[in-house]
Amino acid sequence: MQSNGELTRPRHIHRLDRETTGAVLFAKNPLMTAIFDKMLEERAIKRTYLALADGIIRQKKGTINKPIGRDRHHPTRRRVSETGQQAITHFKVLDQMKHKDLTLVQCILDTGRTHQIRVHFSAIGHPLAGDSLYEGSDTFHRQALHAVKMEFTHPFTQEKIICHAPFIDQPPIFFNIDPYEI
Repeated sequence: MQSNGELTRPRHIHRLDRETTGAVLFAKNPLMTAIFDKMLEERAIKRTYLALADGIIRQKKGTINKPIGRDRHHPTRRRVSETGQQAITHFKVLDQMKHKDLTLVQCILDTGRTHQIRVHFSAIGHPLAGDSLYEGSDTFHRQALHAVKMEFTHPFTQEKIICHAPFIDQPPIFFNIDPYEI
């Protein structure tokens, strides 16, 4: 950004878990930071993820509404906790890969807690493949979680903005999926 005369420090509006790939929103200046922070708080930014969960999830779609808090027995883990913060994950099964004992799910977050998708799917007995922190299989070298799409209305122009994030893993984790079709 400095090459075109702007002297700014971009700030990320949200974060991805370590080893999660995909789209992240940045603001170029303090005004946009404040606007995007408020939009995120008001759930005006829709974030869509793809995940491969261990096992076959029979329910075609659903909502996981379980509060998440720190795990007092582990420095980085989170867990479902009655005293935790509200966390809501909506999911839709896209494919059941019975030959690999995996389920491809699309997830949309109402909230954005640390490790939210990972904790929620582990709590329902389907941890993400490759997620050693939450008892997932060792199918992949990292948790199979990708922030595939982000949507919001531009705060000034009112234009609908849709950002897609292509897959970068080599070897690939997500096969035969076009991120632009999600």
